[in-house]
Amino acid sequence: MLLKTRGIAYRVYEPIVARVTRNYLSKEQNQILIAEANLPSSNLKSFDAILTNLSIEDSKIDRPSVYSVQTFQHLVEGDIVVVNTDGIINTLYRVNSHQNFLLTTERCNSNCLMCSQPPRDKNDIPYLFNLGDYKR
Repeated sequence: MLLKTRGIAYRVYEPIVARVTRNYLSKEQNQILIAEANLPSSNLKSFDAILTNLSIEDSKIDRPSVYSVQTFQHLVEGDIVVVNTDGIINTLYRVNSHQNFLLTTERCNSNCLMCSQPPRDKNDIPYLFNLGDYKR
């Protein structure tokens, strides 16, 4: 199951967390537009970021963007993703999944047998705290 994809980041200076949509006419807040066939020329200001499989080098997009992304087939309307400054797009919540979970930290040393998250010795608190600023 694909939960992560990558492209080339453009004007992404901090992680962006929002719901994805393919509806370029959407007026909802906290949304990231997936533009696969073409880039709309208007209404981009209402989106937190633009994700596209196209090249945007010649376009005049002034929104944070990730371009030249290989695939979006794993993302559906309403999924929540985080767009990172290096162009990596992580799926945080899938609307069609019954196995969603949220980690408050990956810094755990309990090594529980039933846990699918291996322990990590890294301080991820600042990163996860900043992601917590996302408001619906």
